[in-house]
Amino acid sequence: MTDDMLIHIGFHKTGSSFLQHQVFADDQLGFGLVRRKDPEVAEAIRHEHPYRFRPDVARHKLRAQCAEQREKGRYPVLSHEGLSGQIFCGGFDSLGIMRRLNEVEPNARILIVIREQTGMLISLYNQYVRSGGREHFQDFLRHPGGGQLHFHRDHLSYHNLIGAYQQAFGPDRVLALPYEMLKRDQVDFVTRIMKFCQLDLDDDGQKRVAGLGTVNPSIPPVGNAIKRWTNFLARLPERAGIHGPVPFTITRKTNNRIKRYTRRIGELAPASWNSRLQERFRSTVLSEIGDHYRDSNRRTSELIGIDLAALGYDC
Repeated sequence: MTDDMLIHIGFHKTGSSFLQHQVFADDQLGFGLVRRKDPEVAEAIRHEHPYRFRPDVARHKLRAQCAEQREKGRYPVLSHEGLSGQIFCGGFDSLGIMRRLNEVEPNARILIVIREQTGMLISLYNQYVRSGGREHFQDFLRHPGGGQLHFHRDHLSYHNLIGAYQQAFGPDRVLALPYEMLKRDQVDFVTRIMKFCQLDLDDDGQKRVAGLGTVNPSIPPVGNAIKRWTNFLARLPERAGIHGPVPFTITRKTNNRIKRYTRRIGELAPASWNSRLQERFRSTVLSEIGDHYRDSNRRTSELIGIDLAALGYDC
């Protein structure tokens, strides 16, 4: 086996949990996950202060973990959607992370998964609410500027980050795939990743992939609307700096229980209620974003060699 490895950087809300838990963790498919939250590797690459970051330490630790996977006959994978940048802070760290990854492992193969921006923005807002966010969707889309860390729509202009990775690692070592291809045909999606890593997906493997289910289903719109109102009353203590003061702080276990209850309420609500809220979100994206991503999507199509217009992107 070669010294190759795959680094999957996200984006967020593009099936990362599916890939991590059901594809890259499946040794029968030939992959082997290295520790995604190692404080000296992925977490250091994402969060360590520039004056303290040690690329030599991260490189040594990562290569040792990759060697362990290769000894077991597996293709090593580092997968963490946060490596594409902190989504709720505008992705302002995305290029810094890219430079650190290139410094640590310049010969790695890079996997980037993108998603049509309207669906992505709605899904990101749902995640924001699940995490304690309280802004209206319209306000969420309007980044305030002024140097404050906040969601920034330009982080989803995918050609910027894809182009930067192609320039740093080489176009032949960067694979960018639309999430919509995973939704349409997950066997074809996984096959493309395996071919990129010079692995084969045999008939048994195709059957295994075809039978894989969804991971981390989202809360229906009605349930998420209720969750937003609970965020005015209680939140996790570590979210204070982002979401402001509330009467009560809660444990992660309690927060997860609230999410389960609100998901159940959303599932029990009439389908028309959920559809109406979803359509309202889509209308808000159209009015707030307009054709903001059109030029970027055209350029992204050229960079990755896939017709994004045929997959529903505004091109």
